Amino acid sequence: MKGHLLISRKELYRKTVLELGKSKRITLVEASARLCLGYRQTLRVYGRFVTEGDSGLIHRRRGVISNRSYSASFRERVLQCYRKYYKPHDLGPTLAAEKLAGEFWGQYT
Repeated sequence: MKGHLLISRKELYRKTVLELGKSKRITLVEASARLCLGYRQTLRVYGRFVTEGDSGLIHRRRGVISNRSYSASFRERVLQCYRKYYKPHDLGPTLAAEKLAGEFWGQYT
């Protein structure tokens, strides 16, 4: 999808407010109040918006796997165990997580 950006509502709102600031309809102090950001953070966001355009407003970590995520193999093993032992009993997610934590606790501590 070259040439297209997926943008969230929050980022779209930032774009509209920063465009008002860019066209001098509002000051950056007013923009920071509307965005619920500090003035210095608004300056950083505005500077990135001016230099990079709309793509400068998109969160930098979008699409990147979290540093705190579990490996795919571990997640698959947990899901297999859940489906095998607990799904027929229709446990809720919290109780299932507690039961599974008891089984996997010794392997990852």
